Amino acid sequence: MIVDTHVHAVSADQGNYPRQVTPGTPGEWVRDMSAEMLLSLNAQAGIDKTVLVQAYSAYKYDNSYTADCAASILPTSPV
Repeated sequence: MIVDTHVHAVSADQGNYPRQVTPGTPGEWVRDMSAEMLLSLNAQAGIDKTVLVQAYSAYKYDNSYTADCAASILPTSPV
């Protein structure tokens, strides 16, 4: 079993999930990457499980998107 133990999801929907990237900080990695896209890419790479981590550089302490991703995926994916 292969587990990716540290991934960040970032929503394209900045109306519902506004980004809080601070200028001059290491936020250049922040780009649209939904949880569904992450899971699809991981499946293609043969990764069996994924651990979603809050994207602090994108959202600071607002974990709404991370929580919503987990809530939308957990009911349909085996843990």
